[in-house]
Amino acid sequence: MIKNSPHFIDTDKELEHLIEFIRFVWDTNENFESLMKEIWSVSTLAAAQLIDPYGFTEQRKWLQERQDCLILPNVEPSQKKTLIFFDALANLYTHILINSMSVSEKTNNSWDYEKINQQILKEIKTNAGYSDAKKLKPKGWRKLLNSGRENDYAQMHETMMHKQFKGVDSESAAAPGFALRVSPQSVVYDHLHQGRTPLVTLVGAIVGHAYAVLVHNNTLKIKQELNSLKLELENTYGQTGNLVYCIESSLIDKLQLSPTTLLFLEGALDPSVSLLEFEKLCAQTLEPAKTGLETKSSKIKKPFK
Repeated sequence: MIKNSPHFIDTDKELEHLIEFIRFVWDTNENFESLMKEIWSVSTLAAAQLIDPYGFTEQRKWLQERQDCLILPNVEPSQKKTLIFFDALANLYTHILINSMSVSEKTNNSWDYEKINQQILKEIKTNAGYSDAKKLKPKGWRKLLNSGRENDYAQMHETMMHKQFKGVDSESAAAPGFALRVSPQSVVYDHLHQGRTPLVTLVGAIVGHAYAVLVHNNTLKIKQELNSLKLELENTYGQTGNLVYCIESSLIDKLQLSPTTLLFLEGALDPSVSLLEFEKLCAQTLEPAKTGLETKSSKIKKPFK
């Protein structure tokens, strides 16, 4: 996920920031902007479905909030923890947490960073319009390359690069952000110690940044849809202290949730027990049950195999 950004990132604007920054720190040619747009387009398309499986921590609170909300006067606290799993709302919140990892596996299955890099580099190599792409190099390339002192300037330039770059910070535990990855010192280091050409480093930096941006946007969209669902549930059933048998299918349909968000709900909409058994459980609480309407699992679309 992108650091310190609770908002959607405009991918077109982000591309403009990448191009502007490369103009500032690299010696470019007339085709470089077209090249960057092509790399960005392929990268964002490849990352179009990706999400962060660890980006749903706030949803963990929903189950506890639901348990605290339930009023079951004739039930021991230990029994309450068991009964809550017959509650449709608690069941839904539980499945959202359980499904976050499996949904991520389904959506992220096609992402292969190295393969995407190689695909882009191959297309650049075979495209006559980008025959001069291999000439793209950071400013001061020859001087830094000959001096072999790229590390002497790395710390000083790191701060400057972050200040100059107007895009979002895509730094992660696995890799530095875009600005640092394409800085002259980093590119020289990659060339001398990792055997990467400047073009290879540039492509990798753009692909990595696109990944971070798309994962952020996709995860944020799902979180917003889940929050809308929770709000709709509260409006429909109120802050009820009663067990809820089933969530009405019309409520889910009305929200027009995305296919990926619907995957988070898989297995959550069918009641855990029959209505008769549920009513017997509720009779123990001396509270009337909210039954709603039965929801068929066929309502959940499965766009991924």
